[in-house]
Amino acid sequence: LAANADNKITIARAGAVEPLVDLLNTGNAAGKTQAAGAMWNLAGNDSNRTTIVRSGAAESLVELLRTGDAAGKIKAAGALCSLAGSTDNKIVIARAGAVEPLVQLLRAGDSAGKTQAAGALTSLAGDANIKIDIARAGALEPLVQLLRTGDAAGKTQAAGAVWNLAGNADNKIAIARAGGMETLVELLRTGDAVEKTQAAGAMWALACNTENKIMIGRAGAVEPLVQLLMNGDAEGKTQAAGVL
Repeated sequence: LAANADNKITIARAGAVEPLVDLLNTGNAAGKTQAAGAMWNLAGNDSNRTTIVRSGAAESLVELLRTGDAAGKIKAAGALCSLAGSTDNKIVIARAGAVEPLVQLLRAGDSAGKTQAAGALTSLAGDANIKIDIARAGALEPLVQLLRTGDAAGKTQAAGAVWNLAGNADNKIAIARAGGMETLVELLRTGDAVEKTQAAGAMWALACNTENKIMIGRAGAVEPLVQLLMNGDAEGKTQAAGVL
């Protein structure tokens, strides 16, 4: 029901959030997974995001990330990704200890788990301080690996995370050293429209570093960037022009 925009509001107003948090804390594995999934859907509404986090859900979702089964971890990461769409919530979620288990899921999860972990890290990396925490937790190498070997959704989320993380000067250098340039160039060549846009956006952020400009050129970025500039959609062309 919570996939419907109006229902999101109705369900929250009916008082569903607190018992969902209680189910996250005390339910069996299936119950916790379903509760996290319901929160994921409910968090598509701005007001609900605030209500859910104020109810203590961030801590409960992080605990599910740490101790849940594979399905529970995927739902928890998805819910945290959606909740982190609010600036204040990013800080609460990070303080609840989300970064470390998200990085662990990025390293060791299945395909869907890695995708959701990368998405949550993308959202959290919108905060300047959390960008640093994510890099220090060891996220950069598994993100670059996901760019190389993930499915389409995983590559898109990984490129988005790299894009946000590259807003930090030290991270720009670390991403390049982890092999990010070559991987992004390959995604520019072979990805779908969304992947190409994300790759170009990440490259634009990385290119603010003088040494990285040289590395991007040597990695063969110019040709696929020009192709995106000529043949991409509007957003793809914008990002390609920004890099060039």
